Amino acid sequence: MTSSTQHHSTMVDVALFTGIMSATIVLLRKSSSSKSSSSKSSSSSSSTPPIQVSQLNIYPLKSCGEISVQVAYTTPTGFEYDRIMQVIDPNTGLYCTPRTPHYAKLFHIQPHLHIPTQLLTLTQTQTGGKNVLPPLEIDLSHARTTTPLQAQAMGNVPVQVEDLGDGASSWLQQVLEIPSSSSSSSSTATKSSSSSSTTNCRLVKIGSSYKRHVVVNPDQNEPLPHPTTTRSGSSGSKEKKDASLPSLPPVVSLADEAPYLLTTEVSLHDLNQHLRQRSQTPVDMKRFRPNIVVVSSSSGVGTSTSSTLKPWEEDTWKKIKIGQVEFWVWQRCGRCTMTTIDRQTLERGPEPLATLSTFRERSHGQRNFGVHLIPVDDDATMISSSSSSRSRRHPIQVGDTLEVLEYDEERLMEWKQLHG
Repeated sequence: MTSSTQHHSTMVDVALFTGIMSATIVLLRKSSSSKSSSSKSSSSSSSTPPIQVSQLNIYPLKSCGEISVQVAYTTPTGFEYDRIMQVIDPNTGLYCTPRTPHYAKLFHIQPHLHIPTQLLTLTQTQTGGKNVLPPLEIDLSHARTTTPLQAQAMGNVPVQVEDLGDGASSWLQQVLEIPSSSSSSSSTATKSSSSSSTTNCRLVKIGSSYKRHVVVNPDQNEPLPHPTTTRSGSSGSKEKKDASLPSLPPVVSLADEAPYLLTTEVSLHDLNQHLRQRSQTPVDMKRFRPNIVVVSSSSGVGTSTSSTLKPWEEDTWKKIKIGQVEFWVWQRCGRCTMTTIDRQTLERGPEPLATLSTFRERSHGQRNFGVHLIPVDDDATMISSSSSSRSRRHPIQVGDTLEVLEYDEERLMEWKQLHG
């Protein structure tokens, strides 16, 4: 090999080696940058706590105690077994709640439900020093009912319900300390038997003839999700109907307005801060009787600075997903005097409504705490007592993550002005 040839070979080797080293350095830099980016993303994700379900509650008997569960099954009308019974006045057909003082002891009736046997037990939790009555047991799978009654539900809409008999009525009357009436009943309710004229309360339940639609609160000015509602597409595209919206008004159990009520712990914490600032006693979540309570890790201890969930942010949601179940976030829940009754002492006062009025009252006087949900379901207008509805039930568990799928732009703007 000549000297010239050797020199040329050496130059080629050096160039090749230099190229390989340069490429290796570039690759190492890219790898390092990728790892750093991944680490930052992971760190950011881990520092932002998810929104999770912290409580699930069902209220088999309207206005009575809650049953807290780890798993609840959704149906179009609400959680399975939620608000399936209520107490009515047979002389008027009106439903009875603690809003009326002589029904306040409904709060001291605690239900227990053994789901495998569908045995519901009602117990008296406080007696004021008097003898405790034996528990009332109701087999929901074979409950004996009399002729259906026509009763009034929230919204003054007549509904068909089934009377659970004299034994249940007598037990309730003793617990509530309501005197019997010997006068005959001339009632807007259909008489089920002569016994309804001697009692001033009857325990009734949803039956096969029951169907009721959600109740729109005109003061909230929040229309139902409807298929005529349109959603903007990408820039320049036409708006189109959302096929997941119900074509008919959704159905509901004996709950006041909607199938589900969701509240957040961070909003309760904020309300209690306002109460303390006014030298008032904080309240617990039982005052608001929610089905679903959600929390993000830091908001649970009262500090929302690193939380994904801010006080009253639930107002801004339009569509959410909990576990595998999607919901429309519909009408906000305007609170009533039920929230002002102490669950233990039954004493009444102005709070927390008075404090809510100072920073949460809207133009029509609605003092909101919590939001009503309607399940996103093609058959959301079906009643839960149907076999097809029971077969379509879906579980939600404590610990499930809540994902916000869509925000309501108008509510979001209002929230930013008031709380953002």
